[in-house]
Amino acid sequence: MVTVVMLLLLFSILGMALLAITMNSMKQSSGEVKSQSAYYIAESGATLKLQEVEKAATDLAQDTSLSQVLFYRELEKAVLSASSGNQLIPEDFSNFEMQQGEQPQAKVTTELVKVNADTGSREYQIVSKGIIGGRERTVSMPLTLNYTEGGGFVMPKNLGVYAKSRMVLTNGTINGDIIMDNPAPQVLEIDGDPTVNGKVYVPLNSTGNVFKSDSKQKWWFDQKGPIVEKGGNVQEMKLPPFPQPFPSYPMMADQKISKDGNTHELITGGNINVTNYIVADVTIKLEQNVSAKVISFNSSRKLTFDVGSKDISLVVDSIAGSGHLDVKSQQGGSLTLYIRDNISIEGHLNKSRGKDLSIYIGSSVNSTKPKTLISSGYAEFNASLYAKDANIKIVGSAGFKEQLITGGSSVQVTGGASAQSDTTVIYAPDATVELVQGGRLVGAVVSNVFKLSGGATVQSTNIDLSDSPFFEETGGEPQVSVDSGAALEQ
Repeated sequence: MVTVVMLLLLFSILGMALLAITMNSMKQSSGEVKSQSAYYIAESGATLKLQEVEKAATDLAQDTSLSQVLFYRELEKAVLSASSGNQLIPEDFSNFEMQQGEQPQAKVTTELVKVNADTGSREYQIVSKGIIGGRERTVSMPLTLNYTEGGGFVMPKNLGVYAKSRMVLTNGTINGDIIMDNPAPQVLEIDGDPTVNGKVYVPLNSTGNVFKSDSKQKWWFDQKGPIVEKGGNVQEMKLPPFPQPFPSYPMMADQKISKDGNTHELITGGNINVTNYIVADVTIKLEQNVSAKVISFNSSRKLTFDVGSKDISLVVDSIAGSGHLDVKSQQGGSLTLYIRDNISIEGHLNKSRGKDLSIYIGSSVNSTKPKTLISSGYAEFNASLYAKDANIKIVGSAGFKEQLITGGSSVQVTGGASAQSDTTVIYAPDATVELVQGGRLVGAVVSNVFKLSGGATVQSTNIDLSDSPFFEETGGEPQVSVDSGAALEQ
């Protein structure tokens, strides 16, 4: 009996020891599984964040107007972790399947590590902590992103006014964003009660408050509360290439028009004379590129150039007088006018409103006294115009459409005049541009100095210059690449 009892006791002790060993082994195995699961969860969190970064970068690259600065700013606003003090706030990923009744979770942070000034690329680090059943494991994944802007010139979206050096707003309204490209403080002066419905962007290296400081402007700032952000400049606002010298073409042949037994020399010695009742409404068919001297009008007579479906160039010395100049074209046809001196007509220019007329105005003879181009009265001016150095005045109730580009020092839109279309831009990066006395612009302004007063208005539209005769190869496709390294345990 004693022997049997001793054996039973021995076997019981051995059984209990084996059971303890087995249970401990099972516990260790379960812990190992959870530890391994925590690693895979951490790796999955890093991968999910990588996919989020790739999608955000790809989506942003669809906007061809973004510069590197704006691209990275918008991307990092979307994907980088916020911080509290010196600690990054992790993003929770918990859309994993339940494991043994427990919810896996990944806590992920993303931070900027390095900006490569020579290549424009940026390096980031994704850190992901996998958590399940009290087990935690952490991995880190390096990420390099490179963004290359699209080719050509693209206007910033929602741009109302760009000023290279200074802006003075007395009253009136800007419906759109303002870009101040001068990093100095107090370069935007408020001298009244204007309205700005948009953001105010300043350069990344801005050194202080962009608004001029005094009690009046502090009152306006406190009342209006404009949003001021850094990094709004998209690209250098420089003039596109100007054709010099103008092309050389054969002189137009003499042409006579007869009516009622009378004859009028419409073209003689290269001069086009719209100065007789016989040619009160005359059309000249242009089959090839040609030159002329002076186009003269009187008595509000009308001259139409018919270019059909061809792209025709006409080089002239000047256009002057009281009359109307129009272009007739079929699909694909256009007229490019090269004017050596100036255009000064009291009447409509291309009243048919087709986007088929482009004008180049040549250099002033006297550089110290540049020429001035004036559109006044009730005349319509429907053409894209590029003046080498002329100053521009749009006054009275005149209208202007398409693109107005000048290397001159002054542009004025005043007295109820308007400039508006889906591609209108006053592009004068070296000029003082003034909208005064009810002047209205639907489009955008690019200036050196901008002044707004007298209830004038700028209404922003998204300018598409893809068909511009002056800004070539606009809106090229930007390129973005995302390269990630392996996720390594920390």
